Amino acid sequence: MIEPNVELRALAGALGVTVPENVDELSVGANFIVFAIKPQVIRDVAATYSRFAGHVTFVSVAAGIGTGVPPV
Repeated sequence: MIEPNVELRALAGALGVTVPENVDELSVGANFIVFAIKPQVIRDVAATYSRFAGHVTFVSVAAGIGTGVPPV
């Protein structure tokens, strides 16, 4: 999870969850990246995750936005 809002990151921290502020703070070690964002911003946001392409499975829950990959 990435959270740019400082107050929400602090809340997560109080619950014992470390949440990075932006994608640059993510480590490569995840198996999945889930996009749970508004459909109108997904293209811009997804582009910032290009370094993970080929290493993780991307999942989108943005309404009406496909990944371009056929379902298995």
